[in-house]
Amino acid sequence: MRDSDGTCNLFSTNFTRIFGILAVSGLTLCSLAGSAAAQTLPKPLVLEGSGGDWKLTVGGWVDAYFGYNFNDPASRTNTVRAFDSRHDSFAIQVAAVDLQFEGHTGGGTAVARMTLQAGDEPEAYYRSSGSERATDAQPNYDAFRHLQQAFGGYKTPMPGGADAALEVDMGLFVSHIGYEGLNAKDNIHFSRSLLFQLTPFYATGARAIYTVSPTFTAQLNVTNGWNSVVDNNRSKSVGAQVVWTPSDRASATLNWLGGSEQDATLSMRNLFDAFVVVKPTDALLLAVNAHAGFDKVHPGTVLDGAILTGDARAAWYGVAGYGRYQLDETWAAGVRVEAFRDEVGVPWEAGYAGTIGEGTATLEMRPQEHLILRLELRHDEASSGLYETSSPPRLSRAHTTATLGAIAFF
Repeated sequence: MRDSDGTCNLFSTNFTRIFGILAVSGLTLCSLAGSAAAQTLPKPLVLEGSGGDWKLTVGGWVDAYFGYNFNDPASRTNTVRAFDSRHDSFAIQVAAVDLQFEGHTGGGTAVARMTLQAGDEPEAYYRSSGSERATDAQPNYDAFRHLQQAFGGYKTPMPGGADAALEVDMGLFVSHIGYEGLNAKDNIHFSRSLLFQLTPFYATGARAIYTVSPTFTAQLNVTNGWNSVVDNNRSKSVGAQVVWTPSDRASATLNWLGGSEQDATLSMRNLFDAFVVVKPTDALLLAVNAHAGFDKVHPGTVLDGAILTGDARAAWYGVAGYGRYQLDETWAAGVRVEAFRDEVGVPWEAGYAGTIGEGTATLEMRPQEHLILRLELRHDEASSGLYETSSPPRLSRAHTTATLGAIAFF
């Protein structure tokens, strides 16, 4: 059955099915609540040398979900959605094993970390980067997609206080940009924000992290670039981060990433990002994240089916607000509201010239320390047709999705 404008009337054809799935999920959450324990962090598995000269910490997690898009897209995938992209399907977002090593010798500490991964998440973000081009200069992404991060380094005490230290690492890192992280378990919601998914996910290079005091940390990165395992040109990118934590209830972070990111030119791309987090009470968390990026699109670039004949300035910017309230030891509720604008629709961003907004509401339950369940409702809307429907090539200005996510970790 279809409405007069040709859109699928989901409330008559599919709503009963999805409502049934979500209703069963909600009843399951409620049934688990009766035996829920206090919300505490799980104790990691730690192996230590007999003399205390080394320590290996082992962790891991599995993200699984069922997602439904009320537009019923023909491709069964969600438009402009980073990782939770599957419609009307159960899916494994990511399964990961995390290994962290510390070796204490002399006055410093050797450090290493490796996170192995598989699932839709690494498949999506490695394929969207420049790493999939299999040439002499650009290895095939298959060689790297099972690594979320892999680096080694050295941490040494610095003058100025008991907590002052300098750590220098080299390898593959997750990006330092943005309030949200790569892993859903560390975020408020199961889906990622527009600000997160339209910024770099990872970088390869070297970084220095200087902990001046418990309230102030600075970081400097030199990397191959934006989502680059191997550099795509002869220029390196530089990144910086400053974190100020005046108390356990407030923090402010300022990030920057700059460098040439296009294959054949050396025009400078700059991305500025900042976020503030406050906890007015033990139960309430509030955060705001804003960023702005600038680059230049050169002649020959194809945008919206047309080939540019002159240079064009590219700019994209956005802001997101977050709230999370811990209802009790088991239940929490979160919201996110954001807006993102891409002036040109550059290929490395949304690929869409216009404004996108979204609102997300999440009910979270933690029946015990190793499991998080999230029921999420999200609505995205654009300034013109962007979201797929059941009748291609017709596009809608909006779509609404419902997701039940389960995150088990140790």
